[in-house]
Amino acid sequence: MSRRLPRVAAAAFIVGLLLLLVVDAPVARIVGVPLIFGGIALGVAAIATPEFLAGDRGEREGGQD
Repeated sequence: MSRRLPRVAAAAFIVGLLLLLVVDAPVARIVGVPLIFGGIALGVAAIATPEFLAGDRGEREGGQD
């Protein structure tokens, strides 16, 4: 599921933005804003995995030597 999470995050963010920018109805704002925030939260969760952070830590330690 970790490979799918960034795509879901991007899709939620883009759909939320499109709803806010294209559709001029209050319902679109009610649905679009949570989608944008959900996309941001899922994007952070996709990036902040232990595997991703361990790889970043390994690069910094290697560059200091």
